[in-house]
Amino acid sequence: MSSFRPDAAAEASVPSSAPISEGQFSTGESTSKLQLDLEQLRADVRILQRDLLRIVDDSAVAPNDSGGAIEHESDADQAGVAATVRRHPVGAAIAMALLAVALIGGARAWRYSQTYESTDDAEINAHIGPVSSRIYGTVAKVYVEENQYVKKGALLAEIDAHGYADAVARAGAGEDEAAATVGELESAVEAARAQLAAAAATGIQACRDAHRWSDLQKGRIVSAHEGEQYTTAARIAAANTAAVRAEMVSYQKALLAAEAARRAAHAAAVQAQLNLGYTRIYAPMSGIVGKRSVEVGQRAQPGEDLMAIVHRENLWVTANFKETQLRRIHPGERATIHVDSLDEDFDARVESIAGASGAKYSVLPPENATGNYVRVIQRIPVRIRLLPDQQETSSLRPGMSVEATVWLQ
Repeated sequence: MSSFRPDAAAEASVPSSAPISEGQFSTGESTSKLQLDLEQLRADVRILQRDLLRIVDDSAVAPNDSGGAIEHESDADQAGVAATVRRHPVGAAIAMALLAVALIGGARAWRYSQTYESTDDAEINAHIGPVSSRIYGTVAKVYVEENQYVKKGALLAEIDAHGYADAVARAGAGEDEAAATVGELESAVEAARAQLAAAAATGIQACRDAHRWSDLQKGRIVSAHEGEQYTTAARIAAANTAAVRAEMVSYQKALLAAEAARRAAHAAAVQAQLNLGYTRIYAPMSGIVGKRSVEVGQRAQPGEDLMAIVHRENLWVTANFKETQLRRIHPGERATIHVDSLDEDFDARVESIAGASGAKYSVLPPENATGNYVRVIQRIPVRIRLLPDQQETSSLRPGMSVEATVWLQ
């Protein structure tokens, strides 16, 4: 009986048809060794990068207050770094190159970040003109639809004008009547003025006769009775002159009142004509119709908004910058507006800076003098004007979100 050997059993368990060659076994072992060396190299590179960063940071430390020397790495750390560099010179070179690139890139990025200020708290704005009625009335016709482009002066709607046409006729008749009254009173004043002139002439002649007969009476040439007759005639002429003058004054006062009434009647006629014109509602500016709420048969009230018109030709951007960003932002600086919806950039200029923060213009502004005070960085609206003659500006709409970048000088 033969004895049992583990080696013989292992050899017996290997099939004779698949022998393992020496070359195959050597290749697998070398591949595993290369992978281990690669992993060790990567670990050494990471250690080297960390050590180099620490060396750079420690070398930048200033002397202490007592005048001591600059702190350095310990001898053990320096020895470890030197050993790693000698063992893997290629990895060390790569790490140093990466560190240099990172430092140079960081410096350039920081320097570039100091040349501009940007914010995404910005939107496009435009003038939005409300269209309302100036008079009471029933809407008879509406000529525009929502989102329709109209030009300045285009007819938008009409209000029933029959009542206002009658008012124009009545006001015209009242003006004519007032003008006729003024004409009559002017004639009366002229007649009274002529009567006053005649009465004044008669009174002057009577006074002269009375003085002459008074002198004759003193010389006892004529009797006293005849002198009294001429004196009485002079007094009557003076009283008649005063009466004619009073009548002329009354006519003049009546004429002034009639002229005032004529001016009032003329103003009423002009207002009636204006009200008749207000029955036709025109576009105050060119733009796109929006918020149309008027319908045929609706009872219009003065001041009631019927629709709105967005003026597209005068667009600007309201950018809400933080107060800490306004140190170097000034009117006139160049700006770039990136529109999110179009993914396009537009040239612009800073036009003005608001006089107060956005919170101060709110309905309920903050009151820092009461309650618990919390310091919050405020935002200041900056008005940025889009430059003219740029393509795709017709696609811009008020309210679009944009990103505003101001290039500092």
